[in-house]
Amino acid sequence: MEGLSMEENAEVFQGTVNWYFENGNVFQIVNYKNGILFGTRKAFYENGKLKTETTYKNGKKDGKWKAYFENGKIEESGNYENGEKEGLWKIYYKNGKLKDEGKYVFDRKIDIWKTYYYDGTDQE
Repeated sequence: MEGLSMEENAEVFQGTVNWYFENGNVFQIVNYKNGILFGTRKAFYENGKLKTETTYKNGKKDGKWKAYFENGKIEESGNYENGEKEGLWKIYYKNGKLKDEGKYVFDRKIDIWKTYYYDGTDQE
């Protein structure tokens, strides 16, 4: 781990903090403001490829969120507001085709979600 701690012998961070796997590759890059998660957080697979990208505001997920398969293709995308899933979310197969899509309101699934077959055709 490397970054700036605001207090001696405490893990109250300020600015960008990098965490590492034992092999030396970056595990995650996290931004803090006065010890609270703020801004972009990126997590990586041990091979160095991006795993998740999240935006934080005042310690809570707030904004775009994306997850990736180890092959680099998108796994899931959506939005958070004040720590809760909100709006349109999409989930994908490893081949990059859309698997599910639907909406969240206050962290709860609403309406009917669409599900797709592995080849991308609609499961109606």
